[in-house]
Amino acid sequence: MAEDTKEQGIKNLTKVPNKDLKPKQREYKRLAKESGIVDVNYDGIPDQDQVDLTSMDPDLQWITKLIESNDDLKQVFLESSEKGFFEPEAGAKGIANFQNAIMGSDWWQENNQYARAAFKLQKTDPAAYAASIEDSVKAVQEQLKNAGLTLDPATVNMLAEKRVTDGWDRPDREYKLLEAIQTSSSAQPDATVKPTGDLRTYAQQLRNTASANGLKFTDEYYNDLAKSAVFGLSNIEDAEADIRQQAASYWPSYSDKILAGYNVRDLASSYLYTMGTELEIDPQSIDLNDQYIRKALTSSDDKGNFKPQGLWEFQQSLRSDPRWMNTTKAQNQVASTASRVMEMFGLVG
Repeated sequence: MAEDTKEQGIKNLTKVPNKDLKPKQREYKRLAKESGIVDVNYDGIPDQDQVDLTSMDPDLQWITKLIESNDDLKQVFLESSEKGFFEPEAGAKGIANFQNAIMGSDWWQENNQYARAAFKLQKTDPAAYAASIEDSVKAVQEQLKNAGLTLDPATVNMLAEKRVTDGWDRPDREYKLLEAIQTSSSAQPDATVKPTGDLRTYAQQLRNTASANGLKFTDEYYNDLAKSAVFGLSNIEDAEADIRQQAASYWPSYSDKILAGYNVRDLASSYLYTMGTELEIDPQSIDLNDQYIRKALTSSDDKGNFKPQGLWEFQQSLRSDPRWMNTTKAQNQVASTASRVMEMFGLVG
């Protein structure tokens, strides 16, 4: 028999056999299951359940702060709640729908992975965010000293913030800070500081460009190019262009973008993020020549035409890696499967 829920007076038909449901109710039941929404009375309208953010577990309060700090995120959360994405009946499908809604939001689209991480840190741990900005100010000042330049305090602070929000503190993106300093219209020669470190700076800039495109050369190679630029025999732009030419031949499917200034690491960011999430490792530690990443970036269809591997297919391939079985996600999945099997045999209540 149907049950009446105590909340909202909604008739719960979830335990009613299909044969006792009306055709329209069976159709709404199917649609609810496929879309991951909660519709216990099978009327085609998602059941609303107001979620109180303040009642969340203390360990998850950072999520509350993050959602409350942005109107776009809060709207996505409330709409997902109204659609029942967080209800037990929605299961993994509901959570996946919520994640898709977040990734489709203006906030997600308007901020790169570095900006989103900085935003989270700023809202959930202001002290740590302030410390990261302070460290970045010091990094900007050190680069200015090495280049023999000065900038006004406001521009220094602006560059320090961009270093955090644009990921310029990453090994393969450090060159972006130097580029920003060199192209700043307010940069002036520092008469009190003798320029030092140009050779080291140029060499590191070239090394970063190569690394960001999956290439590796000897230290001698970088140093020779840097020396040539320092003594005016060539310029650093030509040296970078040479590296990009080699990267374009190494990644032919992305040659146009590489030559236009894009880095393969940025183009592969979705695969790196997925691999880091699935194997519970730092995406920044993943080499572009990793077998999974390279396969994803160089896949082709049956006719030999370039076709990047789909993210779902890429995710499934990662689960065949021995490292995946050591992740929390894999262990939870195994435990859940074992529990269901035991229930089938009546071994657990």
